[in-house]
Amino acid sequence: MKKVLFLLALIFILTGCSSTVNINIKKDIVDENITVTTDSSKEYNEIKNWDGFPLPLYYDQDLENPYGNEKEDGVPYYETSFDDAAKTLKASASFSLTEHPRSSLIRNCFEFYNAGEDADTPNLYRFATSEGLICKFTNFNVVVTTPYLVKENNAMSVNKNTNTYTWNITNSNKKNIYLSMVIDFSHKYNETSNENTTDNSDSNTDTNNEIKKENNGLSSLIITVSIIFILLIIFIYLKIKNSKASKL
Repeated sequence: MKKVLFLLALIFILTGCSSTVNINIKKDIVDENITVTTDSSKEYNEIKNWDGFPLPLYYDQDLENPYGNEKEDGVPYYETSFDDAAKTLKASASFSLTEHPRSSLIRNCFEFYNAGEDADTPNLYRFATSEGLICKFTNFNVVVTTPYLVKENNAMSVNKNTNTYTWNITNSNKKNIYLSMVIDFSHKYNETSNENTTDNSDSNTDTNNEIKKENNGLSSLIITVSIIFILLIIFIYLKIKNSKASKL
C-alpha cells in the first residue's frame, strides 16, 4: 500500500479557478459540496482529465495506484460530476465528525485543519484551519451551515436567518485568512432563537404594560385636577353671588 498526499497536484491543477465549498456540520455527520468553475477551456480540460480523479475522500489515503483512473476496493471517494457547457466540476461527500479533518479538498487548501470536540466541554465542537490559503483559486468561498448554536466564529459574513457563515477568500486576502468556529451541540439554533424571541416578546409586553399604567395614571391626574378646578370656579362664583346678595 502506498500513502499519497494530493496537495501539490491539486494546487497546480486548480490555478485560476473559482470554488465554493458548502459544509453542513451536524452532530454526527459533516456534508461537503464543492463547485469548481473556470472560464478557461484549457484549465477545465486539465481538471477533467487530471490523474487525481477519482478523488479519495482522505488526503492521506493508502492506495495501490495513487495516480490511477480506477477506483480501488475499500477506498471511499468523492462523488463527482462534470458540466462541460458550464466548465464546472461538482464534488460531494459525507464524513463522520471525527474523520472530516482528513478531507482531501479541505487539506488541499489549508496546510492544517484541526477539528474535534472540546476536551473539557464535550458538547463544544471546535474547528480551525492554518493561516493562509495554499490552493491557488481566484476566488475560494467557504460556506458553513449548522443547525446548532455557534458560540464563536471569525466568518466574514453571517446570515442569522439560516445560521450560515461565509468566508470569501481572494488573491488579496488569502495569505492572512483562516477559518475558526465553535459550535455548541447541546443547543439547536432555532430553539435558541425562539427562546430569544419569547424573551423579547415578554419584555415588550412588560414595557407596554408599564406604558399603559403611566398613561392611566396621567389620565387620572388630569381628571382629578379638572374636577378640582371646576369646583374651585363654582366656589368662587357662589362666594361672589352671596357677597352681592348680602349687600342688597
